[in-house]
Amino acid sequence: MPVILSWNARGLGGKSKASHLKKLIFKHKVDMVLILESKCCSSSVPFSIIRNFWGMANLDWVGVDVVGLSGGILCIWNKDYVSVSCSFKFQSWMLLSCRFSSPIFSSFVDVIYAPC
Repeated sequence: MPVILSWNARGLGGKSKASHLKKLIFKHKVDMVLILESKCCSSSVPFSIIRNFWGMANLDWVGVDVVGLSGGILCIWNKDYVSVSCSFKFQSWMLLSCRFSSPIFSSFVDVIYAPC
């Protein structure tokens, strides 16, 4: 079964958060990570920063940009095990159409961030 990690980061600015996330990904052999409240503009995050979280180059990502000082969603996946055929992005949520390779099945992944 695929391993999906969902994490409310409350911002990705610090090095300790990036290090902690990277450790979680390796420890649990994560195929897809859903980062909520990234507080970053996903369209301007450089590949090198994303790769730093993931630790390998064979990845892809999509995100919903931050609105004001809160929100932001960033989804990163290992392209060896997950294929995303399309994504629908809205202000505080997104829907991904995914195909997982082990075991082989297709599913929608819905990521919602709802601030208090």
